[in-house]
Amino acid sequence: MVATKEQNERLYIRLTVSVEDLTLVRRHVRNLLARDGDFGPVRDDTTDYWERAALVSALVVAYGRVFSRSNGLPDFPMRLAGYTTEEKAQHDQLMHLRDTQYAHSDSATHHVRIVKGSTFTSVHRMPPYAIPRHQLNLILSMVDKVRDNIEERQGVLHAEIMAEE
Repeated sequence: MVATKEQNERLYIRLTVSVEDLTLVRRHVRNLLARDGDFGPVRDDTTDYWERAALVSALVVAYGRVFSRSNGLPDFPMRLAGYTTEEKAQHDQLMHLRDTQYAHSDSATHHVRIVKGSTFTSVHRMPPYAIPRHQLNLILSMVDKVRDNIEERQGVLHAEIMAEE
């Protein structure tokens, strides 16, 4: 089936927005990698921990936007990702984290225990907001691969759209 000019234009817009989100992911990953030490799962109350947690949250949400449904735009064509088995596993993990922890509060990741005693309290264990360094490096290479594939596809779309004028 041959795509219409309108379909090509909408896909071009989707891909442009996706590149913007992937650029954000890349910036967040590079910022995390520039920091000293590994970013482990242990939570502390230092400013550095919370800055890293904010960057991790922002990168997971931005990454997820690329591959999630969008109102008024077509779905991202996954064939453009071109992921290896290892990259696909990392992608699936990021999407799972997005859906259960970072963009939504899923009961499976937040553990609250109600303690009844002389006072009514609860113990809340938050999930770690961390991605290990080796996974950050993998995410960086994945983002670069997808951006390259998008730019190639946009070149083809641009030519098709211009030819239909």
